[in-house]
Amino acid sequence: SGLLISLMWNQRLRQATKQRHHVEDQLQSLADNMPGVIFQFQRWGNGAIHIRYLSSGTAELWELPPEALKADPEILKQLIHLDDLPRIQQSLIQSAQTLTPWKDKCQAVTPSGRTMWMQVIAKPQAQADGSVIWDGLVLDVTETKRQEDQRQAMEASLRQSEATLRQILKAIPDLLLWTRPDGTCIGISAGQELENLMTDDLNLGSSQYDLLPPELIPQRTEAFRQALATGEVQVYEQELHLKGIHQYEEVRVVPV
Repeated sequence: SGLLISLMWNQRLRQATKQRHHVEDQLQSLADNMPGVIFQFQRWGNGAIHIRYLSSGTAELWELPPEALKADPEILKQLIHLDDLPRIQQSLIQSAQTLTPWKDKCQAVTPSGRTMWMQVIAKPQAQADGSVIWDGLVLDVTETKRQEDQRQAMEASLRQSEATLRQILKAIPDLLLWTRPDGTCIGISAGQELENLMTDDLNLGSSQYDLLPPELIPQRTEAFRQALATGEVQVYEQELHLKGIHQYEEVRVVPV
């Protein structure tokens, strides 16, 4: 009976080992097919680092096999752009001290000279010996960073254009109104010479017709209709009596 029990035990052990290897193969396949690099590394208080695991994504991300990086962690430090290295090191130390997730973004230069942006996200775990182990992921965010830089540049250019336009409008002595097709004002610029003619109730969201005497409204309405229908500038003259001032004006309705 002792031989039978031993045989049954060995069969169960082989089956458990086979299942464990199957699960490990599945996890390795998952890691190898994930974008970026999955990693686990350990850091001691003196700054020494041991890379415990790197997925095969290092070849695509950094043009280096995981074995080379595990053998010499300094290679990873050398990949980080010199402008970003102090900040990355400081954020790692802060993560170790506070045991909060390590999240940062930096430039890296691969052995072929390709400059890329990478983002690291990792969770620290304190160890009994005083070291800290991080489990995390590194992603290539070069394209995202390029789009972000373009968006910021466009926004800065737009702000500059708007500031320039405001300065130009301040120098124009005429009254300029931006309105919706129904006459609702969405923008107002009045030269100093016309500020005294502005009615108190002409504000953004009010109607441009609040500025006009009733007898001038039909002509303005028709000019609007023609501008919208033809897409062409409509020009006409009007005689205005407002706040004790009598003057002749040229009105231009420009569809935009």
